[in-house]
Amino acid sequence: MIPEDSRICTVRLMSRRLLVVLLVASIVAASCTSGRVGGRCRAGTVGQTGTHVLVCKSGRWTLGPSKEAVAALVRALLAPPTTQPTPIPRSTSPSTPRAADPSLASLRVEPETNSSTYVRTLFRSSWGDPDGNGCDSRADVLATSSSVAVTRGPNGCTVLSGWWVSLYDNYSTPDPGELHIDHVVALAEAWRSGAWSWTSEQRRLYYDNQANLLAVTASTNLSKSDRGPESWQPPNRAGWCEYTRIYIRTKATWSLSVDPAEYQALSNMRAGC
Repeated sequence: MIPEDSRICTVRLMSRRLLVVLLVASIVAASCTSGRVGGRCRAGTVGQTGTHVLVCKSGRWTLGPSKEAVAALVRALLAPPTTQPTPIPRSTSPSTPRAADPSLASLRVEPETNSSTYVRTLFRSSWGDPDGNGCDSRADVLATSSSVAVTRGPNGCTVLSGWWVSLYDNYSTPDPGELHIDHVVALAEAWRSGAWSWTSEQRRLYYDNQANLLAVTASTNLSKSDRGPESWQPPNRAGWCEYTRIYIRTKATWSLSVDPAEYQALSNMRAGC
């Protein structure tokens, strides 16, 4: 029972918005006077006394927030939103983890063959545009490997400037004229490792395969030529892990073999990776 010398306005607990509205109504109701904290109450009711709202806890009235705080809350709840809520992004499909790179041990080890029959033009004589974006593979590699947005010529393809770091010697430059686009697994190396048996279309696709292409300094590209890791390694040792990763992935993807010396060199270079 609520003490007879105190009258407390009470309401049943409802939805939050409706409850707050009723609280304010009880606060300003002229018929409501102060109630006594500690008096008995029914669970699920609220009341008001003096400057505070009363909350029924464990069958007893206890002080709740001030009437001013409740009024401020009501104003905030009833005020029209000023901005649209930010929608929670939804994933349209489960994320697909990146496939693990093939291991060196997965490669087929056998001697190279058909060295004397290699002719570079059996692959291509110039860069193609396999993705059909209107720009050749050189322009695409320069654009994707630059650490800043590239500037292009009037044709929208020719790359005029950017910022590149050559993996082979760690040389950095904003000038694409200093760079060659290198086949990490060289065309002649691919030929000796199995490309001699490919169709013309397979060789054309290999020539423009960007996963096997790097923008590197002209000097290191000329030094490397068509050699594999058994006779040439990037002068920049910090680039060995990435170089061998690309090399092994390319050999595995295109079902190319490695000879024993090549295998051993790759194994040695990857010792610290």
